[in-house]
Amino acid sequence: MLQLKKLGRDFALEASGVDLARPLSDAAFREIEEAFFAGQVLVFRAQKFTAREFLEFARRFGPPEPHVVDQFQHPEYADILILSNVVRDGKPAGLADAGTYFHTDYTICPARRRSAWRDLSGCITTATATISRRPRARRPRC
Repeated sequence: MLQLKKLGRDFALEASGVDLARPLSDAAFREIEEAFFAGQVLVFRAQKFTAREFLEFARRFGPPEPHVVDQFQHPEYADILILSNVVRDGKPAGLADAGTYFHTDYTICPARRRSAWRDLSGCITTATATISRRPRARRPRC
């Protein structure tokens, strides 16, 4: 059973009582999705799953969009971007500057995009942005 705890006064929830590595019923996923929309940030701590299990969970929110930086894509699943500040043999293990500030990607796209990602502490963070296409401003003819 999903339990929720407020992390902030106005937004952000921590979810517990669910193992995201196991298949979720539609009702259980709907409860997670509703909690996400209610809190706008939904944190799951200490989840243990494979890249494939993570991707299966993430796809419940919609089709993933591979990141434009393909240098740090997961070796088996291009839809997963590796975020890490670890350096091995002088080379970064993942994209190090992700998460240093909040932003949304693909804001020019005409569809609602949702994303889910796992950070190195084992948390899953989900975010969404509602996107609407604005008409392009016409340039004056010179």
